[in-house]
Amino acid sequence: MPFPLLALAAVTEEGMREHMYHLGEATFWQSVLDWLKSPGISIAAVIASAFILVRAVKFALHRTERRLVRVGDDLVPSEAAKRGRTISAVLGSLASVVVWTVAVLVVFDRLGIKTSSIIASVGILGVAIGFGAQSLAKDLVSGFFILAEGQFGVGDVIRAQIAGATITGKVERVTLRTTIVRGTDGEFQVVPNGELRVVANLSKDWARVVLDVPVAPAQIAAATTAMREVAASIKSDPDWEPLLLSEPEVLGVEELGKDEAALRFSVRTRPLKQWDVSREVRRRIAAEFAANGISGEVNDDVDSG
Repeated sequence: MPFPLLALAAVTEEGMREHMYHLGEATFWQSVLDWLKSPGISIAAVIASAFILVRAVKFALHRTERRLVRVGDDLVPSEAAKRGRTISAVLGSLASVVVWTVAVLVVFDRLGIKTSSIIASVGILGVAIGFGAQSLAKDLVSGFFILAEGQFGVGDVIRAQIAGATITGKVERVTLRTTIVRGTDGEFQVVPNGELRVVANLSKDWARVVLDVPVAPAQIAAATTAMREVAASIKSDPDWEPLLLSEPEVLGVEELGKDEAALRFSVRTRPLKQWDVSREVRRRIAAEFAANGISGEVNDDVDSG
């Protein structure tokens, strides 16, 4: 082929490529424009709005929870703080479910899918499931009253009876359906709210330490004096006095047998601090008895208020 014809062919091929490139670019931007004119932009706006709304609700709940936590002191969180943590977690989860459910229905509507038929189908399915989900409804109702009445909250230590068994531990999370308890040995226990029979809140308002000290009947007077010394020393100790809510008392002889008498020591403490105080009092009684030649051992009982 003569050189002029080759040059013309090359120019023509390059021009066609450039034309196709510009045509493809125009087609792309035309597709983007068509998508913006279509329901795409509204769908994107709905999803973005749902995400922002959920984040905003959780942020507001977190701010409220932090303000409630500051109401308590450094030793024990206030009841308002514990209840705030619990309700914040439940409302956050509930808000996410409601917002995203509405967002999905709106997206279906933008895509031309009839949501009325979907809602009707879900309603029929819900009725069918409802007959077999009575335990779920029981859990939800029980969870509602736990939250509404403030029976216990996140951070509380509880002792609960469940189907013949007893569990004790710290509440880590409460939802409408379940309560999550971390046991004293570290067990992660998930308990349906409807299964909770009797619940003892060991960290509600105040707690009490009760110690019964067995001594020989001949040593009752000396042991009583030694225990009163312990009561006075722990009350005057700046490290322990903030944990006490009453004057430590030696109540006297609780039990009297032929070979043994039991002297009772009692004091009210801040919630969740009864075990620390109990250990310290036992240590001091043992040391005081050893210093005065008194024999005895301490049997303790810790109550919650």
